Formats: sequence, structure tokens, C-alpha cells
Amino acid sequence: MSKSKEIIKVKFHQPYNGRTEYYFTNLAALYKQLTSQSLGICRQALINAKFYEKHFYANAYCIIETVTLN
Repeated sequence: MSKSKEIIKVKFHQPYNGRTEYYFTNLAALYKQLTSQSLGICRQALINAKFYEKHFYANAYCIIETVTLN
């Protein structure tokens, strides 16, 4: 039986560096590649918005959500 894994998906409303979707294993990896300015939110503010509890965040720039891979 395989174990499911959660990843973080970022979907920009407008392309960023030619892409609208990015996938990461954790927030540290996300903020290593993408900037707070491009996302419209810094890492601590995303944590304060209870991202780990809600598994979803949206603003004028993007949608950030956790996705389960089976």
C-alpha cells in the first residue's frame, strides 16, 4: 500500500517567469524559489493566516494550497 504525500501548489493569476503553476514540498522550498513580493505574502504572514490548518490561501496574486498525491 502506498503512502499519500502532501505538496504545496502555487497558482498565479498572471504568469510569473512564464509559468502559472509551481509545486513544492514545503514552505521553505517555496520561499527559496519565489519571493514574498511575487506571492503577495511573506512566509510568517502565511503561517499566521493558519495555512497549515486550512491548507488554502488566496490573494490578488495567487492561490496557495496543499494537494495530496496518492
